[in-house]
Amino acid sequence: MLESTDNARKFYQIYSDIIKASKTPYIIIDTNHYAVSVPESKIDHVKDEITLSIHTAAIRGAHYQNNTLKFHATFDKISTEVIVPITAIKALYAKEDGIGIEFGEDNSH
Repeated sequence: MLESTDNARKFYQIYSDIIKASKTPYIIIDTNHYAVSVPESKIDHVKDEITLSIHTAAIRGAHYQNNTLKFHATFDKISTEVIVPITAIKALYAKEDGIGIEFGEDNSH
């Protein structure tokens, strides 16, 4: 998971690169992280993670504050606020080619 400001910068640089290349950015989130808020029904409980598109067409009201990414997304026709501490992000990649970055484990649970 992301642990430092340097990794957060890497995250946003790669995210920007994926968007500029007209690709679809996805994140893998550790759902065991204490402050993650995502739809329970969408969690892969075997891996304790969720994979979400964070393309601008898939989310609304995205903002980054206090080391946390927050946005609204629609799941099963219901608008839901998603809260993802930056330290809960395990990976960021482009859907089309899988190119991205994987972040190591953290101990912030």
